[in-house]
Order: sequence, then structure tokens, then C-alpha cells
Amino acid sequence: MNGMVDKNYSVMFLDVDNLKQINDNYGHDVGDKVLIEVANVIKKNVRKSDLVMRYGGDEFVVVMWDCDLKSAKRTAEKLLTEIGNIRINDQVKISVSIGLSKGMDSLEKSIMMADRCMLEAKKLGKNGIKSDFQ
Repeated sequence: MNGMVDKNYSVMFLDVDNLKQINDNYGHDVGDKVLIEVANVIKKNVRKSDLVMRYGGDEFVVVMWDCDLKSAKRTAEKLLTEIGNIRINDQVKISVSIGLSKGMDSLEKSIMMADRCMLEAKKLGKNGIKSDFQ
């Protein structure tokens, strides 16, 4: 494919809000539980054909193949709600900021755009979704 990919996909970039503070306030064991719970919710709410990756310390990327933008946004909204319902030790509330990008001519470009959108969601107050399409 010469580095080109089919553009009929969407990318979701998720960042766990305030993970450093959770680690500082409750310990790294609790922070690890947060990451495990978030990963479990993501895997439970995306299709088997979707690619789920831990991208960094508190970041996850989901590549949703054959997924239109409306479906991607619906999935992101569901994840925002489901992750918001997680409680660790009945005291730690979890939220994520999510960036969405439509498929571009390279997966790398799509991930970079979704990352930029996630940063915008953080700037807007966290616990939200921002996309390169509206």
C-alpha cells in the first residue's frame, strides 16, 4: 500500500484526566487500577475488529476500522459515560478527555490529529470530546 491506508476509519485518542494527582494522592497501586479499569471499559465497548492500544503513560488509542464519524462519536460518548461511572475504592472518580479524528492518508497523521483534538478537550475543561469534524 506504499504507506497509504484506506481512509474509511476513525481514530480515538483517550487521556485519563488527573492521573498524576491520583498517583500522588492515593498511590501508584490505585493509579494502576485506574488504567486497568479504563482499558477494560474500552475493550468492552468497542468492536473486536477495532485496535486498542495503550499509547503512553495515561493515554490510549483506538483505531476503528470501517467506522463512520457518527458511529465513532457515539462510541466516544458511551466511553465517556462508562468511564465516568468507574469508582476505585469508592472514592476515586475517573474521567477522560477524548479526541476524535477521521481517517487520513496515514494512520500516523490520524493519531496526531486525534491527539491534538484530545488536548483541545483538556483545554475546554477535561471530561469531554473534541473532534476534527463536527
